[in-house]
Amino acid sequence: MTADRLMRPEPVGVSAAFGHSGELTLGRIVRTISRVTDAPIDLRTRSLVAACFDEFLRADCRPRVALRATAQLMDELGAARAQAGVSRRDIETAFVQVHDIVMSSLRQLTRGQVVGEPMLRLRRDVKHYLAGLHRQLCAAVAREEVRQDREHAERAALHGGLAVPEVEGPVRLVVAVVDELPHELLGDARFLPGRSCFEVVLPEEIDLAELENRVAGQVVVGPLTSGSELEESAVLVWRAAALLRDGRAVDRRRLVPFSDLLGLLLISGSPVMARLLAEKHLAPLAPFTPHRRRELASTLLAWLERGVAGNVLAREIGVPPQTVHHRLKQCRDLFGVVLDEPTQRLELIVALRASQPEWAGRPQA
Repeated sequence: MTADRLMRPEPVGVSAAFGHSGELTLGRIVRTISRVTDAPIDLRTRSLVAACFDEFLRADCRPRVALRATAQLMDELGAARAQAGVSRRDIETAFVQVHDIVMSSLRQLTRGQVVGEPMLRLRRDVKHYLAGLHRQLCAAVAREEVRQDREHAERAALHGGLAVPEVEGPVRLVVAVVDELPHELLGDARFLPGRSCFEVVLPEEIDLAELENRVAGQVVVGPLTSGSELEESAVLVWRAAALLRDGRAVDRRRLVPFSDLLGLLLISGSPVMARLLAEKHLAPLAPFTPHRRRELASTLLAWLERGVAGNVLAREIGVPPQTVHHRLKQCRDLFGVVLDEPTQRLELIVALRASQPEWAGRPQA
């Protein structure tokens, strides 16, 4: 047997590939991970570890190919280990011992039939594969740690539990949508520290263009507010960031002004109200196909919010003028005097805003 012949067209598990020695090696690895990380191993975790054997065989012992297939496996394993309290230092210690177990078991696993240059090549490929798995797992644990830290910071911002920094003069809170803010930004003496690595307080004189150049990921920029109102403002800015992170709002800009999400915040703050308004106003759109309903609703919403003539609206939304005029005429026939009464128009805007994510297949606000 050569290293190349370890490949199986349809891998069926460690036992089938390596026999009893494979099961013994897998058991040693699982017990080592459990002991070093001081966290129990459930059946799902054991199956994920076994799947790493399987993918290596499926890839004909080519580490780069196998690692493309294990990325999702390591994401799941890393999240599970982080939730069990396992740190990246624990992972590092465990992998050192797993490396020794696998390397010392190669001759037994190959039943002594891989020797000389093929064995050297196999050892090299296994070493690269384990190093790649280590990187993937550490990255997955780090992402889960960031997610947990962010969840804690958001919960504290929304429900209390962390002190709001004392500030003087007008300031604005900046909250990261997904990633932590850069350390060099948080350490800038001109910025006021927030309550976590996901937020920073900017004095009024700080140029937002500078901020945009210094953040790596998307952030929500809160309104200028006094120090006494900062805590209340923080709740709203964190809620706005959650809308973007969860996909309930879509904006490609790196710096998203809080004011641009006010409508969605209103809707998300009272789902019952939004549902009642939709039931009150959107029945005329019910008979249409989902595609036609989305077309009419998006055009009507754009017209209600922008208050411009049809030909101007056509240019702004990138739709032929004749199509826009036809859609608006149809909406006029459907909704009638509702389009002329200010309060009814406002309710219709809220109803359309609340219903569009559902019609487009996105999470509702």
